[in-house]
Amino acid sequence: MQAVFREDIFSSNILQGMHTLQEFRLWFDAEVLTPLLEWTKEQQQRRDINITQVMIETIQRNYDKELSLEMLAASMNYHPGYVGREFKKDTGTNFIDYLAKYRIEISKKWLTETEMKIGDIAQSLCYSNASNFNRNFKKLVKLTPTEYREMNKK
Repeated sequence: MQAVFREDIFSSNILQGMHTLQEFRLWFDAEVLTPLLEWTKEQQQRRDINITQVMIETIQRNYDKELSLEMLAASMNYHPGYVGREFKKDTGTNFIDYLAKYRIEISKKWLTETEMKIGDIAQSLCYSNASNFNRNFKKLVKLTPTEYREMNKK
């Protein structure tokens, strides 16, 4: 209550000063309903931001494990559809595309900084096989992993 309303908002002096239903409606809309709706909207925005932030942090920590929208939603006790909509609203992309792009960024680093085999990189990033990894890499980077490695050799 204190986070939403002024301390004296429900004092008997205020209520006794109203003589018509119209006065009460105007007071109620301005002093009760509007602040309550604004507070509710702020709480929803905070929660939505936290959902997306938790999802991004989970991707960053667990990119090398099987991840799905359903798994993340269940871990936060939300419906996958709701979590997916909030994630897209906050990031501009859906969960699967975000995860794929993040994994490709990790693979680009490994391709330039290590001698890992492409098949091992694919497996480490939870691709079912190297062909799927190659296809996804080329789709996002416009080069094959081998071409990327050759172009970025140190």
